[in-house]
Amino acid sequence: MASYSVLRLVDEGKFDLDVPFNKYLGTRYDVGDDPRLDKITARRVLTHSSGFPNWRNGTVLPINFEPGEKFSYSGEGFVYLSKVIEKITGLRFEDFVQQQTLGPLGMSSSSFVWRDDFNTLAVHRHDLLGNVSFRNEQKERIAKEILP
Repeated sequence: MASYSVLRLVDEGKFDLDVPFNKYLGTRYDVGDDPRLDKITARRVLTHSSGFPNWRNGTVLPINFEPGEKFSYSGEGFVYLSKVIEKITGLRFEDFVQQQTLGPLGMSSSSFVWRDDFNTLAVHRHDLLGNVSFRNEQKERIAKEILP
């Protein structure tokens, strides 16, 4: 949904896949002063070739390899992309995706953030015999704490 929403901005001529993120955000985001930042673009993030790790282990987001050099899944890249989109649109990323994609497609039970109504919508796990086993309430609790 995130990729589709961003590509809709591209189709509307409001966003360029090849403009480096630091042109939009400057050094505001915690990415340090690595000169390879000039090569981090939406195209690289969307194709998981930004060089960013999946998740960082400190305060600075490292670049682990030359952007565009290879594939490596990066959730952090999408967080960085969301900050750029928020700067461009003036909307929280969740609201942007809701407006661009989820709402128009009628996906009223979809969200990037936990909502209280998910407590009744979330499905139960099943064991190998198809019997209801449990719901993963711990994951729900953690998601609620992490994603305000």
